[in-house]
Amino acid sequence: MTPSPQTDPKKILEARAALLARQPSADDQATVVSEAAVVQLGRERLGIPAALLREIVPTPPVAQLPKLPAWLPGIVQLRGELLTVLDLRQWLGIRSTEPTPFLAIVQGSQGSIAIAVEEVLGFTEVREDALDEGHALGGDSGLTLGVTRDLTLLLNVEKILGDSRLLVSQGAAGRGRGK
Repeated sequence: MTPSPQTDPKKILEARAALLARQPSADDQATVVSEAAVVQLGRERLGIPAALLREIVPTPPVAQLPKLPAWLPGIVQLRGELLTVLDLRQWLGIRSTEPTPFLAIVQGSQGSIAIAVEEVLGFTEVREDALDEGHALGGDSGLTLGVTRDLTLLLNVEKILGDSRLLVSQGAAGRGRGK
């Protein structure tokens, strides 16, 4: 009995060799813009640019502070550093009841923050030709740099860190201590 082309080992190896020997196309040579950690929040797949990601850690105990909005569940101490925890689900209205067992520690020009995440899915390369701009997250298109073909929203970490709702003014800090 003669093997079919799909099961003939020689034909399979010849097809693989031809595929590997082909010249790369322009699509294969698209420039990689960045690498991103892909995390899950509710039904959303979010990409955190690796250049701004310090680390992803299991969530340590979160110290709750009074009079904070729901999207700021508190602070954590990580190797002697106090970090604000940001729950993007609450901030952006992403519906989910899943726990957030991980924190993605991001650092930009405005400082550092710990973003609560449900699941870490891995890393991906983001190519310039595969990034579609103009997709809003939580009604604010500035919070994302774009969306990839696999529907991962690439977060604009600098925009998040610079949001005025996360900044504490001197006047507010003074009033909070009873001055």
